[in-house]
Amino acid sequence: MSHRRIFSRYLLSVQTGSAIPHVSAKQVGSYEFRAPSIVEQRAVSDVLGALDDKIAANLRIAEISEQLAVAYSSDHLRFCDSNGCLGDLLSLEYGKALPSSMRVEGAVPVYGSGGIGGWHCEPLIQGPAVIVGRKGTVGATYWSHGPAFPIDTTFYVVPTRDSVPLEYCFYLLRSLDWSDYNSDSAVPGLNRSQALKRTIVIPSDAEMAAFASRVRPLLDTQRAVGVENEALSSLRAALLPRLMSGDLAVRDAEKAVEEAL
Repeated sequence: MSHRRIFSRYLLSVQTGSAIPHVSAKQVGSYEFRAPSIVEQRAVSDVLGALDDKIAANLRIAEISEQLAVAYSSDHLRFCDSNGCLGDLLSLEYGKALPSSMRVEGAVPVYGSGGIGGWHCEPLIQGPAVIVGRKGTVGATYWSHGPAFPIDTTFYVVPTRDSVPLEYCFYLLRSLDWSDYNSDSAVPGLNRSQALKRTIVIPSDAEMAAFASRVRPLLDTQRAVGVENEALSSLRAALLPRLMSGDLAVRDAEKAVEEAL
């Protein structure tokens, strides 16, 4: 039986009060359990610390990749001298309502104007995808590496032609200030027709293609380390209770960590 269940049974056995059951701090403090030796605790810490270090390193890699992409997009936009409208490059399509009660747990991220707000079993759009906040966090722009479900507080981006890379749309939209485009002062909202009429600089198709080829590997890096961190975090969560209970020997945990790293 796990330590959690044993502890829960202990709390049930010492709780008092029929209307509102409760336990005192003294009763909680009186719970007895077998603590690993200091040597064992340090060994467990070393094993889990290796996972923590790798997760932190991956986060740093993702951060640097994003900073490089943003810096490159800033430099690129600065040298574009052909003016046009945002609607010349892309359209903004409405997301679809998906109340929490209608969601079926799955692997598809559900995007609201504040980013991922849940998960569903079916996508509204295939990935990669660019989602833009329409209500709430106006103009906030998100990149989804895979299929996604943008809800009705968002737009999703569709390039106007095949020669417009989605990567360019993403970093272009992120570079724009939407604070003056709220159509409702009480509930901030991005007016689609006004947004698409916004004047922007438009590079040639060749320049956009070159830009996309430059930033695509950076986005791929972010995706790769994100997937790896999910796996490492799951491994850590699985190892911790088994190590603490003594059900798993440290040497076996070390082997599992070595294989993962």
